[in-house]
Amino acid sequence: MHITCPSGLVFTARKWQIGDLTSLISVKDEAPTSLPKEMVRLAATGVTEPGPYKFKDGTIDVDQLSLPDISVANVLIRLGHDAALLLQPTCESCRKMLKDPVEPNLEEMPVYEASQEGIEHLRTGAPIAREYYGYTLKLKVMRGSDFATLAKLVDQDMKYVLEYQQVLHIAEVSGRDLKEPLVNMLDIREWYHVQEIDLHNEIEADIDELWGGVDQAFTFRCDRCLVEQKQNVPLDMTFYGLGDHKMRSRRQKRSSAMKSAGQLMRTSSPLSSSATRKRRTSPSEE
Repeated sequence: MHITCPSGLVFTARKWQIGDLTSLISVKDEAPTSLPKEMVRLAATGVTEPGPYKFKDGTIDVDQLSLPDISVANVLIRLGHDAALLLQPTCESCRKMLKDPVEPNLEEMPVYEASQEGIEHLRTGAPIAREYYGYTLKLKVMRGSDFATLAKLVDQDMKYVLEYQQVLHIAEVSGRDLKEPLVNMLDIREWYHVQEIDLHNEIEADIDELWGGVDQAFTFRCDRCLVEQKQNVPLDMTFYGLGDHKMRSRRQKRSSAMKSAGQLMRTSSPLSSSATRKRRTSPSEE
């Protein structure tokens, strides 16, 4: 199958293989945030159009790819394998996991192309300056090579994963109340953490415009508290067909009949008692 990415990169990919699951499980144990990058590395078979990237020998270098290209590639490869995806999210209102899985429509997810300015950055690596509320930020794309850094940061504190991912798009911060430009990623993260939410929204909008990507949002109603909400499809083990409820669904569909463990215990007990009574009253023991 052909995979077309926001940057203009087009490559061929194969369907998932059984051996891929072992590789994904290994990556999940070591660096779960690197699963999307690993999936592209495993499935990519050849480059049709390199776009802004400089690959050697027609082989994809996943470290060069932008985060939006990697995300879009994962969704398209998943669609080529199996369009059905069951998720069992935790409600943001009642904080409980849904009783029944929901099924986002992957085929209807909007995919946005990168701008010419963003594509030129992918080609040259030169940061892109943007002004926000008296600050000058030099933006850069998050690439496959940044996934290892993200994994280390998430290891330290998982709750800041979205901040880390955003900060990896910032090469430098200067202006306003800063005595000197911030270039160290941890210093930038500390600065970013205390900024107003409007700044976050504007940076996020510029990143989306520059490098495009897939809108992974889906809407559902909680089957416990009935609150409607929007969440993003996570590129996690469930996305790759290894989630518990996905496996349960497969078992239910393939089995001709289903009984609970308790039902089996109850139906087996009388048989055992009957066999015991017969054994006790057999002629050889009287």
